[in-house]
Amino acid sequence: SDSKYKLFTFPNPNLEASKIEEMKIQLKPKGIFINSFKGGNIQISWFANEPSKYQSAESVELFNQIIDLIPAPMSWAKLISPIKSKSEKSAADNESIRSVFEHDISRIVYSAPFKKLQNKTQVIPFSDNDLVHNRLTHSIEVASVGRKMARIIADYAWETDVYPDDREEIINTFKCGEYNTAKEVFINNVADIVSAACLIHDIGNPPYGHQGEEALKETYEELLTSPAYSATLGKLAKLQPDIFKIEGNAQTIRLLAQNNNIDLSYATLAASIKYPRIYANDNSIYKKFNIYASELELFNQVMNNCGVPTIGENEYSRHPLVYVVEAADDICYGLFDFEDFVHLGFITEETYFDTLIEFIMPNLNSPMAKKTKGETIEEKRANYKQKNLSSRLNFTDLTSKLRSEAMNQMISNAVYAFKQNYEPIIRGAYNKGNHLLNAKGKINGFLDIYAQMMSQKPFEDTFGNSNDKLKSHSVNSGYNNINVLKNSLGGYEVMSELLKTYITALHNLHKLKSQMVLCTIDEEYLFEEIKTALRKRNASSWVDVLSEEQQIEQIRLLNDYLTGLTDNAALKLFRHIKGHEQITLS
Repeated sequence: SDSKYKLFTFPNPNLEASKIEEMKIQLKPKGIFINSFKGGNIQISWFANEPSKYQSAESVELFNQIIDLIPAPMSWAKLISPIKSKSEKSAADNESIRSVFEHDISRIVYSAPFKKLQNKTQVIPFSDNDLVHNRLTHSIEVASVGRKMARIIADYAWETDVYPDDREEIINTFKCGEYNTAKEVFINNVADIVSAACLIHDIGNPPYGHQGEEALKETYEELLTSPAYSATLGKLAKLQPDIFKIEGNAQTIRLLAQNNNIDLSYATLAASIKYPRIYANDNSIYKKFNIYASELELFNQVMNNCGVPTIGENEYSRHPLVYVVEAADDICYGLFDFEDFVHLGFITEETYFDTLIEFIMPNLNSPMAKKTKGETIEEKRANYKQKNLSSRLNFTDLTSKLRSEAMNQMISNAVYAFKQNYEPIIRGAYNKGNHLLNAKGKINGFLDIYAQMMSQKPFEDTFGNSNDKLKSHSVNSGYNNINVLKNSLGGYEVMSELLKTYITALHNLHKLKSQMVLCTIDEEYLFEEIKTALRKRNASSWVDVLSEEQQIEQIRLLNDYLTGLTDNAALKLFRHIKGHEQITLS
């Protein structure tokens, strides 16, 4: 409050301007004033020196309407829902040593799609270096970092925000018995949920990483404008445009929905949906979409079961644990991709040391800086570097030591961002004022939130600058290295040509080549009508044997097949189809 007014500000980024104007007209005669601010904050003010003015039943009702505008916090009892998505039953009822979320982890680890990640590119296709990461090693590392962060965050949430009713429900659901046991169960469950979500976060990505994903998307764009296919594919694009918008995040949810052997809890699925919206919403706070139309029903079931509020049509707030999964991914690919480029000789060891030491000592108040001699931060970093370089550790051991310390600092930064923004996160109230949205109005991750927060602090914290340097080194010297680009181009061409070949075959069912090409696809990814037409050779095109709805589903199945290939399988298939390699029969 100030001398004249009492003020109350709260976040509500979804309140429309017309609603604000309507409320202004209603509230002003009663001496209550409402204003909205860029970024999503709502401010209510009233006269400080006239308390009796606001004691009428009508004024109380108006204030209650204002209170109803404040987004309600999500319930942790619902956010860790143990109900399985396919069985629709609570696995917490089972008499088992394993928790439902430990069971989620087991189903993921034992699954074929997870095992395939060992042969999918993380960043560098066709690398012969044993230390360079693939999708499998990356996912395991992300799960480890996510678990550590989740335990810290769960402890904080339990002590500060899990309400008595929620605690009682958690105790009853998971048969915890009493408070201390319930807290331990809660923390373990949150850690398992995050770990499971981390393990599946890349499971739907196509071969060759980003290059493979872009190859499929850009090739579809090319095919949609091709005179040979624009009529058939263009009609389907108007009916269901997302079938031509290959998105690894959405493909993950589709794969999990289609695979009967991976029955995950609603909580694990919700924590893995990084961009909780369908393709259609263009004015979203999320830069990508995470859900195809084919999984819309499951999506709504997941989010509603976990009590995640909507922020638009077929668009939801984030499950709070999504931030933890995202931060773990950001930390791991940032540090480990950078390290891979050093192992490959694209970035010097000295650049590596200097960059990570800036993470380890972001300011004079950091734990490592206090332990290191020197007056200025530059002196401390130089002394720390000299001490480590003069040690008898080899490069591999030294990188492990520096990476561990840099990772701990980044985890600490992410946790700080969570704690400082806990209220808007748990209420799904995102705006630029609380840094949950960036300058472009898109959702921010923990590391970017922390960097923005520190840029406004009076004391120096160089995390944002250090993180930008790391990304710059990786982009300029790593991702854009000529040898990486050559291999990436190879992966791009493989996926592009495979897609073109299969689309051409679908449009020419009467040709012998089409019959041979489509027989290379596993039978489960082709409609029975297509297989019959291939045997009888009595149809010229898939349009002759499939309805438009079936054609849409056939495209989805083709996408499932191509994105489910490993790098090696895609390359071998490409070579065989193009006649570059023959199978030796004996």
